[in-house]
Amino acid sequence: MSVIKIMLGVAGGIFLVIFLVCGGCVFLFDRGIKNLGNDMGSPPTSREQPTRSDRPTSAPSPRVTKAKYDAVQEGMSYAEVVRIIGFSGVEQSSSKIDGAPGVMPSISTKMYSWQNPFGSNMNAIFQNDRLVSKAQFGLE
Repeated sequence: MSVIKIMLGVAGGIFLVIFLVCGGCVFLFDRGIKNLGNDMGSPPTSREQPTRSDRPTSAPSPRVTKAKYDAVQEGMSYAEVVRIIGFSGVEQSSSKIDGAPGVMPSISTKMYSWQNPFGSNMNAIFQNDRLVSKAQFGLE
């Protein structure tokens, strides 16, 4: 019985150390690197807060929509999909299987994703530059 109490005490101590270290890291990162030199209780100075002229003034970024997703069809090339979506996807993975002459052609597979600012997204898988699968999450 005492061995179990010791093991639980050690496990609890390890958990506490991990919790404190991770919690401290999250706190520091949340405060931002700029504020590390400040008193942790004081707010950032006005120098550190962006002014209206410091804020970027760019046009709204393109978005993938449910209508664009629905327009994309199996068999389309990556270039055709990009024309429909309106911007290039981000390559997430790529693989190639070498073929055997006269037996099997080489197969190149690439997965691309398109993500909107608030997390809705679309993924597409191409084999030999032809869409074979697509998925979406939260598109409107």
